[in-house]
Amino acid sequence: MLSRPFAIGDWVRIGDHEGFITEITINNVRLRNLDGEHVVLPNEAVNNRTIINRSIEGKLRLRVEVGIDYHVDPDHAEAVALEALTELEEIMSQPAPQVLLVRFDDSAVILELRFWVDKPTPQRKWRATQVVIHDVKAAFRREGIKIPFPQRELMGRKETGGFRVVDDELSGQPEADSYSPTSSTDRSE
Repeated sequence: MLSRPFAIGDWVRIGDHEGFITEITINNVRLRNLDGEHVVLPNEAVNNRTIINRSIEGKLRLRVEVGIDYHVDPDHAEAVALEALTELEEIMSQPAPQVLLVRFDDSAVILELRFWVDKPTPQRKWRATQVVIHDVKAAFRREGIKIPFPQRELMGRKETGGFRVVDDELSGQPEADSYSPTSSTDRSE
């Protein structure tokens, strides 16, 4: 506590608690969390926790991930996302926003959108995140860049006979029989 890691009014995270510092006493630290609850943390508990001060620098970097279809040119998607970011008033122009390819996922190549907000508060963070998601999604739609939903490919092994999809209407069988492992004559009632 002697190092003064925060001041009254700072937006902090102390262990599992996040909010604004409202009071610092010789015995405890009080904060108002993002749900409007007041939390009292004994100083010894504060000293043994990691403290993240989101106010001290005067700016905060945020990250949003978005997936693009494997058929999309990643350079084109990066350029479209970056152009969308640079047009937003809710984020800082310096440091400049970035768009980076970060990993291959099951159904998509993942881009990470990095951008900064000035004078960070939870409201500014949420608003900036909201407009980034909205505007990048709209830009991708205009450019025909698909944001895929999770998908799975089913493949039957040839050596085991693969698998069949049975359409109940075309097979002429009642629906219950098409899923039964035995025929209707083999079942005991």
